[in-house]
Formats: sequence, C-alpha cells, structure tokens
Amino acid sequence: MMLSNALRRLRKAPLFGVGLFVLYLMLMAFLASLGLSMMGIALTNVSIAAFCLFLFRGDFDLGSVVSPNYFSVGFLCLLLWLAVSETAGVFYRYGLATPLHVDNFLFYVVCSVIFAPLGEEFLFRGVLFRLFRNRYSFAVGTFVSTVLFAVSHGAVLQIYVGVVLGLCLCVLYETTGRLLLCVLFHACYNLLSMAPFSGISGGNVFLAVMLNGCLFLFFICLFLKASRYNHNRKEIDTYEKRC
Repeated sequence: MMLSNALRRLRKAPLFGVGLFVLYLMLMAFLASLGLSMMGIALTNVSIAAFCLFLFRGDFDLGSVVSPNYFSVGFLCLLLWLAVSETAGVFYRYGLATPLHVDNFLFYVVCSVIFAPLGEEFLFRGVLFRLFRNRYSFAVGTFVSTVLFAVSHGAVLQIYVGVVLGLCLCVLYETTGRLLLCVLFHACYNLLSMAPFSGISGGNVFLAVMLNGCLFLFFICLFLKASRYNHNRKEIDTYEKRC
C-alpha cells in the first residue's frame, strides 16, 4: 500500500518528469558515444515511450473536450511547414545553419516519422506538459515542455523548430486531449520537412516573419476557441453537480 501511494505521488510530481528528461538525454548521449547516433535515437525513443506508457498508463487523457477539427489540424501542419521552411531558407541564406546530410536516408526517415514522434510526444507532451499543466497552468506546462523539447534538439535552427513545433503540439494536446493525434501531427510534420523545399522564395526575411506571425495568430485562435469551450463546459458540469 505504501509503495503504491508513493508511486501515485511520484507520477504526479513535475520534477519526476524533469528527471525522466535528463535520463532521456543521458541515454541518447551514451548511445551516441558508442557510434550509434541514429540507432540511439530509435532505441532511446522506443524505450522512453514504453516506459511512459507503462508507468503513466491511463493518465494521458487531460479530460478535455473538443473533437478535433481535422481541417484545422491539417492547415496548422501545413502552415507550420511553410513557416519553418521559409525560416530555414533564411538561416541557410545567411550562413546561420547548414542543411542536414545523412548516410542512411531510409533509416533516418523511419526514425523521424515513427520512433522520434512516439518517444518525444510521450515524454514532452504526455508527461512533462501534462504534469506541469496539472500542477500549475497551461502556460507553465507549455513553457517548460517547449523549452526542454527545443533544447534537446541542439542546433540553433533545430531549437527554433522545437519552439514552434512544441507550441503547436501543446495547444493541440490541450484542445483535444488526444496524445496519439500529437504523435500523428509530429510524424506528418517530420515527413513534410524532408521534402527538398527551402521556402517559397528561398529565404525571404519578410515572408518568413509574416508566415511565423500567421502561425502564431492561428495558434492563439485555436487556443482561445478551446478555452471558451472548456470554460463553458466546466460551468455546465458545475451546474449539473449542484442540481
């Protein structure tokens, strides 16, 4: 009984999520030191997804609420891809980053589209975001999980991608309560990002700023819409309980 209670409290502690994140980085670094960079990504993400699923089974549902509008989700993914592609074009144009080159492209695709979305969504949205969101607020959960998600990707361009992708995934999880939808969204974005495309104009700063501005506004609209729905739903639930 005492062990069960301790485990229950541990599963609700935000710092436990941070510890899991540190373990994730250490395992990734250890496997990379053995020369297993791509294999390390696959093994680490599969392991972290399995561990989170085992330890937090039944806890991933946020209890929200809105059936996903798949047109909006698809549009968000497309807008995200366009904004990131144009921004990447700016980075490449001014020598702030270089395009990624991989030896085994097929294995890279499998890792990016299957293993990475699984492990990262279970850890960063399913555990970190949810724990900090439940203990503090949506804003705190989004900030912590997005910063750690971005930092885990290392390079400057990848940190930017981690921030905008992390924000989109947090609001998607908050508004739908469906972690698997986040996994699917993440996988679709990673697949799109592999297309040989460096922006509509090949790296126009003004266009990059405009696309990122549109992405942010769309992000805010989705969140406000869901917030109003959740607020009204809570009022209805409270009224029904009183009656």
